Amino acid sequence: MAGGVLIVLVLVTTSMFAEVHRFQKTVPQSGAPISSTNDPLVSFEAGTVHLSLPFRAGETLYDAMTDAKNAGTLTFSGKEYSGLGYFVTSVGSLSEGNGKHLMYFINDKEASVGVSTYAPKNGDTIMWKLK
Repeated sequence: MAGGVLIVLVLVTTSMFAEVHRFQKTVPQSGAPISSTNDPLVSFEAGTVHLSLPFRAGETLYDAMTDAKNAGTLTFSGKEYSGLGYFVTSVGSLSEGNGKHLMYFINDKEASVGVSTYAPKNGDTIMWKLK
């Protein structure tokens, strides 16, 4: 009986340490975005927000923005439209209104796909503007 309890305690303790270690890897320190030294980066601008946004291979711009939002380094909101994707209505200090909508630009060219479709490339410059 004592051996069984000991095994359970070892398993629980191991699981807890693994979770703490995973948490420490994903939670940024002092507001820094989640990133490892191997993650590619895009330069991201939206009004007064200027940051280096890390992303992983195969991730969309929306995924990278969501990671930054979850890390507390970016604020944005919008709405998911079935079959169309996610439409951003506010990002950083910019919000739609007065007949203007948020548009994003990739390397100074207006994006031709939505944020939930675009796969960033290392070194891209993403800039949000009201148009």
